[in-house]
Amino acid sequence: MMKKILTALAAANALAGFIILAAPPTAALASACQGNGTGCTKAGSYTKKSVINSNYNGFNVVWTSSVVPSYSTIPSPWTVYITYTNVTSSALTLGCPGDWVNASYVWEELSGGSGDTGGGVAASSTTCSQNPGLNATVKPGHHYTTFATFGNVPWPGTEVAIMWGDAGTSPYIYPFGSGDVDWAGPSFCSSYSQPSLSYSNWGVTPCGQPFGNGSNNVQGKIKCSVASGCAAATGDKGFQFDSVGFQCVELAARYFLFETTLEPPQPQYAKDFVADLHSEYPQYMVSGNTDTFSSALTQGQIISMGDGMNDTSAGHVGVVTAVSVNSEGNGTITIMDENASATAEDTITVSGGELTTTTVGTFAVYDWTENLPY
Repeated sequence: MMKKILTALAAANALAGFIILAAPPTAALASACQGNGTGCTKAGSYTKKSVINSNYNGFNVVWTSSVVPSYSTIPSPWTVYITYTNVTSSALTLGCPGDWVNASYVWEELSGGSGDTGGGVAASSTTCSQNPGLNATVKPGHHYTTFATFGNVPWPGTEVAIMWGDAGTSPYIYPFGSGDVDWAGPSFCSSYSQPSLSYSNWGVTPCGQPFGNGSNNVQGKIKCSVASGCAAATGDKGFQFDSVGFQCVELAARYFLFETTLEPPQPQYAKDFVADLHSEYPQYMVSGNTDTFSSALTQGQIISMGDGMNDTSAGHVGVVTAVSVNSEGNGTITIMDENASATAEDTITVSGGELTTTTVGTFAVYDWTENLPY
């Protein structure tokens, strides 16, 4: 669940392009935070994903985590980590051109909270100010994480937007909330009074009933809500995961939001989930309408299964959690899914380089994403 949290300020990597900003007012201190640390933002590592740009010169740029170091009085400084994921089919290069070498070209914008914290503050240190000659190659589907350090930790309740050069600006979020990491886990299931199934990966827990045990997982609309903690973590209350209940599409949609913070697709049929995702977000590449295995099918990707026909057959969709296929093209693919097995773990058999059968049925064709960040 904490797989992406970085705990060292030395996690310096690559940046690209900055905008020049007029100097806004700096944040003022407030009596709400006492000199002994009482009432201050707590030290720790926080995971909160907020998209800055879903396709910035071929990169998905996301504010992925924040760190407040241990302190004995008022906390200062804090560091944000911004991850660039290559969403193209070619290797890309990140560097520090032009004004990127100046830390003051990265800003935090502050709003609200327990103190007088309106306004903006420039970064005191960044990846490029520490390593101006950086020249990093990022392979397709791979990522590079960068940092910016600010001299003032926001007060409790303060919302923050990160102005990340010409890549864009993140939405205002509260980076230090308790629900940032686990909103998509067991607490999401319990918010709908449903059990958590036993198999889960990467902070996303399958919910509902096993298929065929007398329940058809028709719990009504499943969506991002305040009650589930999703709204606090993503800043949205309206994203819908499934219109029916804890069907297989619900898990794929919740996983997509968890990993990207983007609104998930809502296909009519599970077999169309990946195709619809690519249609809405073409930066995420797919292999489609095939039963031939390829090395592009890796863990962390979403896979749809269907009959290869334009009819009302629903098909299935899941998240790939493991791939074990040898050089002869024989092995298995493990998926995490809902409305299927009692454990939420199912497998696809690969034989002679072809995806043949699954533990949830036999399908003619498969579609899968190739470069989702995870």
